[in-house]
Amino acid sequence: MGSKNGKYDFDHGTSSQNHNESIPSFSSELNQSITTKKSKKNLTSLPTCTQQNILIDISTTNMDNLSLVWLDTNIHQRLSNIDVEVKLKNLIDYVRIFDRVDTCERYIKQIGRMNNNHIRQEKLLVIISTTLAPTLIPHLHDLPQVKYIYIFGKSKSISKAHEGWLRKHNKVKGIYNSSRTLIAQIVQDQN
Repeated sequence: MGSKNGKYDFDHGTSSQNHNESIPSFSSELNQSITTKKSKKNLTSLPTCTQQNILIDISTTNMDNLSLVWLDTNIHQRLSNIDVEVKLKNLIDYVRIFDRVDTCERYIKQIGRMNNNHIRQEKLLVIISTTLAPTLIPHLHDLPQVKYIYIFGKSKSISKAHEGWLRKHNKVKGIYNSSRTLIAQIVQDQN
């Protein structure tokens, strides 16, 4: 799962395991509102990784210092995302896909704890959907484990006021409407 053998990790947040760390309220509120809007039909039946597996995966699987995290609550509802996932996997060996904000946030924080404890120094490239960007960027931007943030989706979801605000966050590389421009930017940022 998520190793160099070409498999992906998918997190759906299905575990009911309790966690000691409190997660900001934006996660649960956002997940609740998204769950009510979300269609139950998924385009793929790819394997899932529960919250319980996060600790095991990040401590034993990724040997590179750069990982990609993609958070989109509708990731499985667009067939074109499968092609994007394959292309991203060809660029970066370790790709984690999340469709729940709280699970993704927990994973990112765990990477930070591992970096702080000198277990491994890892940087994250984070792709988030345009609908989540205004809410999540303030929480992700100052985390040292986050190297760059890419906003992917229709830019209509981000108002002109938000576009100006986003420019103030130097880790935000841009808003990408097409996978071609997103992938080109990620390639450039790896060099």
